[in-house]
Amino acid sequence: MVAVNARANANRNPAAVMYGKPMTMKDYFASRYIAEPLRLFDCCLETDGGCAMVITTGSRARDTRKKPVRVLASKHGSGPGWGSGPLGSQNMPDADYDTTNSRKLAASCSLVQE
Repeated sequence: MVAVNARANANRNPAAVMYGKPMTMKDYFASRYIAEPLRLFDCCLETDGGCAMVITTGSRARDTRKKPVRVLASKHGSGPGWGSGPLGSQNMPDADYDTTNSRKLAASCSLVQE
């Protein structure tokens, strides 16, 4: 019912990716298993919280329209609670859950721009 309800909510929002694409319980149960008992529609869409960086050489970056940023280092991670899996993170503070602890990660990084 969670997936069907989420889709029903999306069908009320013209800006939603799944707007105009209703789903029934029959549709849900007809979808394939991803990792039993989770089915395809239990998973997030590719549009949920994604980000990307395009990295190139300094010589190629000089030809871009915007001033390039030199990447000296990178960092990846999250805070406490995220290693407990998708069903175990509900007990963390909302500020951490809502940002996947990205605020803590960002605060530990510095940006250098030439």
